[in-house]
Amino acid sequence: MKHVAVKFAFYRLTQTASIVCFILAAVSSLSSVSRAADAVETCPGLYEKLAKFTRKALRRPTPSSVSLKADVPLVGWFDLERLKHHHDVFEGVTDSGQKFIFRTDAARAKLEVSIYRFARAAGFNVPVTTYAEINGVSGSAQEMIIGQKLAADFTRENNWIELPWHKPDPATRVFDSILAMNDRNTSNYFITDDRRQILIDHEQAFFWNRRNNILRDGNDQILEIETVRAFIALDPVRAQNLADIANQANFLHALRDLSDQQRATFRERIKLYRRMYRRALETP
Repeated sequence: MKHVAVKFAFYRLTQTASIVCFILAAVSSLSSVSRAADAVETCPGLYEKLAKFTRKALRRPTPSSVSLKADVPLVGWFDLERLKHHHDVFEGVTDSGQKFIFRTDAARAKLEVSIYRFARAAGFNVPVTTYAEINGVSGSAQEMIIGQKLAADFTRENNWIELPWHKPDPATRVFDSILAMNDRNTSNYFITDDRRQILIDHEQAFFWNRRNNILRDGNDQILEIETVRAFIALDPVRAQNLADIANQANFLHALRDLSDQQRATFRERIKLYRRMYRRALETP
């Protein structure tokens, strides 16, 4: 208990130092917009340095989950590095060496965990994502994909020539449409050597301007029946399971942490998919 109390005191010290840093920097830069902007970047950096110092000073971590596991919160004290151009997204590593992405925005964390649960229930490929309590801060932790290439990496290697199979495949397009996804850019999915797609970054699911009477994918393209037919050809079992109304209760349970409005949106959109699925089977 004494060890935990000391560590908690160190953690509060880092928080206080960060707040003081921001206040002093903001006051000293009232006459300069650029210096104020620098202050915003400097203070989180100070917080990270103090947090790392705290961890080294208290080498023994709090009791934590050894690795990322489905529906098991990741709890502990880990080194974190803030991702460039993000104030609430960090890269971390567990004591067992497993790397993860940590998001501290509560709404986004809830979406990431819920979308992972749905993906697992429906058979889509999304890295393990769970709630987390890291260094005293709540959020979500997602397994970092190692050794695979983003779709953007292929386009760079080919001088930005977009190759057909580097685009979101029919399964990904259906996935995005049902979840009212926005922003499925080439940095938001990996492509494996056998051309499977691993989907990440779902903080813009249930995008506010998505209408429920039409299906659009994450690139704002209308989902045509030809795409559903291609999905059936690509993976008939997954396409059928997604269209089976008997599985809807499982899907809604996976999305249980979302708002009533988001779950209602899902029900309407998957209903549209079921109609398209039946039409795809009826027509050649």
